[in-house]
Amino acid sequence: MKQHSSGLTQHLPFKVLLTGSHGFIGYHLRKRLSKKYKIFFIDKKINRNLLYCNLNYDVDLVIHLAGYSGVRESIKNPFNYIINNIICSWRLFNKFKHTKILYASSSTVVEPFRNPYSFSKYIVEKIAPSNTVGMRFTTVYGPKAPKNMFVPLLLKNKLKYVNKNYIRDFIHVDDLVSAIETIIKKKYNKPTINIGSGDIYKLNKLDKFFKKVIFKNGNMFEMKSNMLDIKELKKLKWKKKKTLTKFLIQNLKVS
Repeated sequence: MKQHSSGLTQHLPFKVLLTGSHGFIGYHLRKRLSKKYKIFFIDKKINRNLLYCNLNYDVDLVIHLAGYSGVRESIKNPFNYIINNIICSWRLFNKFKHTKILYASSSTVVEPFRNPYSFSKYIVEKIAPSNTVGMRFTTVYGPKAPKNMFVPLLLKNKLKYVNKNYIRDFIHVDDLVSAIETIIKKKYNKPTINIGSGDIYKLNKLDKFFKKVIFKNGNMFEMKSNMLDIKELKKLKWKKKKTLTKFLIQNLKVS
């Protein structure tokens, strides 16, 4: 077999291990990748817990999406984030030392002191070996998003409050999946890559989509801005196809 500098081997069928396969992003990614590659799944929803399940897989690529997300929930249950995000990642890094690993990181790692979620992602990046790429996601939205996320709450008019003057980059899950595909195809091999839409949204400027909401000053646990420089992603010839405002307009009509 011919070995690439990226750590991937060239043979058919191309085999991928996908953790978090039945979560929000994992659902969309496995639908796309299953058309091209042989996929193995790990997810709590199919009774395969990454904390202790068997990892005896012969694969060419690992895509690691499993883990706890959400800043506010991490403040309530920090232990879950430390154990599930850090230990699960360490298990994969230790097992697949000679296999390319793409793992989900976060835009929040630039301010790891703010909450357990961002701290856990920061530590994962610190322990990640040279055969890995940390994919720093901004705020993801789209079909099948968890009900407690910002966009689903907005669509259902269930937002309790909005942090005024906070800035967010929202990326549609389809664009995120296409970005991951691009990283695979282009054999990207730097330690991290930022994945976002590149669009700037001030939360209080989305007020036309709010029916009744309270605006508050932000707190110390959340970043004022999660904007990231996506020039490395653009160098790979990736382009977004969807925007948040259009998604909100289309879905508010039917929600």
